[in-house]
Amino acid sequence: MGMSIGAGRLAKVTLFVSLAGACAGVSLAEGVAYRRLRLPNGLTVLVHEDHKAPIVSVGVWYGSGSADDPAGQSGLAHLSEHLMFPGSENHRAPHLDAILESGGTMVNATTDVDETAYYQTVPTGALDKALWLESDRMGHLLGALDEARLRTQRDIVLNERRGMLDRPHGRSQARLLRHVFPANHPYHRDGYGLPGDLENVSLDRARTWFRAHYGAANATLVMAGDITPEVAREKAMAYFADIAPGPGRVRQQPWVVPFAAPSRAVMHGKVAHTRIVKAWPVPGTGAGSAALVPLQLAATLLGGTRSSRLHRRLVTRDGLASGVEVTLSRRALAGMFVVAVDVAEHVDPAVVEAALDSELAAFIADGPAGDELALARTREEVGFLASTETMSGMARALVQGQLRHGDPESEWTFRERMNVTTAADVREAAASWLGRPGHTLLVRPAPDGFDAEAEDASDAGRGPVGGQPPARSDARSDFTVTRGWSVDRTRVPAVSVAMPKLPVPPLERARLGNGTELVLARRAGGAFTHVLFQFDRGSGSGNPADAARFMMAMLRQGTPDIGASEFARRIDRLGATLGSDCDADTCTLDLAVPRGRLASALAVMADATRRAAFRSADVERIRAQLMAFADDRQADAYEVAMATLARLRTDEGRPPASIETMDANDLRAIRDAMLRPDNLRVIVVGDVSREAALATLNTALGDWRAPDTPLPSPPAEAASVAPDEVAYLVHRPHARQSQIALGLIAPPATNGVALELANMVFAGGPGSRLDTNLREAKGWTYGVHSSLSRQRGRRPLTIDMRVQTDRTGAAIAELRREIAGLVEERSPLSDIEVGRHAIGLARSLAGALERGESVMHQIAGDVTLGRRDDFLRTLPETLSQTTTQDAGKALKDVLQTSRKTWVIVGDRTHIEGPLRAQFPGLRLVDGDGRVID
Repeated sequence: MGMSIGAGRLAKVTLFVSLAGACAGVSLAEGVAYRRLRLPNGLTVLVHEDHKAPIVSVGVWYGSGSADDPAGQSGLAHLSEHLMFPGSENHRAPHLDAILESGGTMVNATTDVDETAYYQTVPTGALDKALWLESDRMGHLLGALDEARLRTQRDIVLNERRGMLDRPHGRSQARLLRHVFPANHPYHRDGYGLPGDLENVSLDRARTWFRAHYGAANATLVMAGDITPEVAREKAMAYFADIAPGPGRVRQQPWVVPFAAPSRAVMHGKVAHTRIVKAWPVPGTGAGSAALVPLQLAATLLGGTRSSRLHRRLVTRDGLASGVEVTLSRRALAGMFVVAVDVAEHVDPAVVEAALDSELAAFIADGPAGDELALARTREEVGFLASTETMSGMARALVQGQLRHGDPESEWTFRERMNVTTAADVREAAASWLGRPGHTLLVRPAPDGFDAEAEDASDAGRGPVGGQPPARSDARSDFTVTRGWSVDRTRVPAVSVAMPKLPVPPLERARLGNGTELVLARRAGGAFTHVLFQFDRGSGSGNPADAARFMMAMLRQGTPDIGASEFARRIDRLGATLGSDCDADTCTLDLAVPRGRLASALAVMADATRRAAFRSADVERIRAQLMAFADDRQADAYEVAMATLARLRTDEGRPPASIETMDANDLRAIRDAMLRPDNLRVIVVGDVSREAALATLNTALGDWRAPDTPLPSPPAEAASVAPDEVAYLVHRPHARQSQIALGLIAPPATNGVALELANMVFAGGPGSRLDTNLREAKGWTYGVHSSLSRQRGRRPLTIDMRVQTDRTGAAIAELRREIAGLVEERSPLSDIEVGRHAIGLARSLAGALERGESVMHQIAGDVTLGRRDDFLRTLPETLSQTTTQDAGKALKDVLQTSRKTWVIVGDRTHIEGPLRAQFPGLRLVDGDGRVID
């Protein structure tokens, strides 16, 4: 009884980034420490120790993905992922419920081309339970796998696929893979699975897949957080050492197949504007991977930020596009470099493509110039630092390095290599790979009556080619099962009764010299400082939401002496991000900046707030982008349902607000009325003292004085409406699914959480009563969700789901039955349901508040609602004191006293009959919420 240790050292990598400008030489990362172990059965174990919060991220990654689907069995890897969740031989209950009630966050699974990952972040006191559950479904699943589970999970996967295909650009990725990779390449096939292939999966075939791919020797267990390597070793042996290693794998080998000549294809989709996509096959993480570092920098240089080459030319300067995105997909067998450009309205796509080709040719010929490369390095390093700020992000980086390179450090050394990559290296890599012929895909708006499935069926993609390297076997005979360490499989380990300490410091309040309020949450350590400028009376102030957002977006387009592109470069030089938004109560400008650069970043942020230029050309450009975004939302059934519901809840047929006629003067007027120091609250979260925060903010804002005019009064709250039930149908021809949304109006938020808790129990996602019924039991939907708005006054509560078209009427009838059962107390909320969700939520807070940004937005919402300063820190106690009766009454009151407004977006020809059977007064509306029947 022992442990075979491979590379069992403690490794540490430290990154230093040379930044342009005044912050040159600042260290952005303090390194990563990890331990790598291997159990006698071949299971690889990675451990990262970090005690800043009482949580551990736990992941089990299997070295098999959709690229391993056998011919004619597409989607088998993805379906197998779903089959892991309903329970195992020794735990005949949903895995997700068990983890969520333990306080799990970031709970999910993903199937990629190369691997399948299962992960969750749990309180330290729930680690044993998480490891028991993961090990039980790794080693003890097949006895719990039956025809009923296979049938239900297949229905869920098919609904997931239908939802993906109904979304804008939902079919584009699969189409791109079919054309970039040859027909005999493992990456050519559809990872979601073709319906016919999925329908043909038998129970024996599913079991065969598990036996072949879910052995211990094909898996990596990663634990990151509040754990030591020594404890991790003991737990790994206890829970996993007796699991069979599984058979040896036959693994595909790296295979990059460049195009001999340019390739083009056209597809149609539910999109508002044409998208131009250009893609090139590039090396994977195996042979030839040295090119990936300069290619990643090239992706950032070309389209990674608003100051990037293509954004400056196509979006900012010429107004030819509404958006640009450039990505490098790094996978084991081959990579893919992708450039996507959304064509602006009323612009000829051929003109955009010519400009795009011109910019790409210039980049390939000359490479980066000036400080472009330094900016790209900064953005890459800061982005990676942000992605590994959480334990789940750290775990992901370590395990991906292990699976793709055999080296957990590789994601860190990848960034180190960026610092010695020259402009000549980037130019050479771009010339070598992007200078070759590639594939161009034009995604055009589909005409009325278009049959997407027929188009997909007629598209074979790229044909087969020769030269595929033979697969290799990694069979080993020295892996052994270890007996004597095994845990008791008759009971799931208990979770510690002690609540994890929340990473939320006491709030500190102060006033700037001009009276502006400061709310500070000082968190020791942490890579970033987060700042929120919160202006009261946002979209509810009489200015439509879109108008307020339009004004806020203009703040990031430069000042009178600095244009939009140079303003974006200033943000990039600092490694910062600056965003804006508006809701019913506030408009916000939010900043994230590496610690130590707060003063410089606040100077830019304050300049944007006080001196935005509102140039006419920028106004027109941002207007076009916002309208293009609105058009895109109209192509998404969920967005249509939510927007329609918002307009119909209390004011049937009210036309949507338009920004089409607003000019610079209109936007300045909104800015002047709302953005003033006596209407500002600054929220800061980070490793900064109250004195330092005050001094820095006074330097940036202290001389800003409020005008003599009084602040406008908030608008009166809309009158309540009768608690009746109304239903509206938005026709969406050929929709594979119906989007269902039920809108209610809830009372104002308080320091209590009874309604919030009841909403989670009834409809709040995985583990809720509705999700368990409609997804897990019936398989009609990929999931049920609900949201309870965090706004002042009476607030919207929304329940939504996408269901397969032929189950639309039945799903609504089932939801109405569930509501009636609760209201009439035939099936009230139970002590078990409420208690499980309450304790799960309380335990989850340490993980949910791991990021400073999450803490900042939670504080902002609580302050807006007038909650106590200690609301967040005392939330576990508040939850524990909330009774089942409190929760049940809160939800019952809403269901009894609020109007129930139903919006269904789907194919009228198939669903109108079943809907009218339940709603005789069903009304037809257009996508803007106007009643048209």
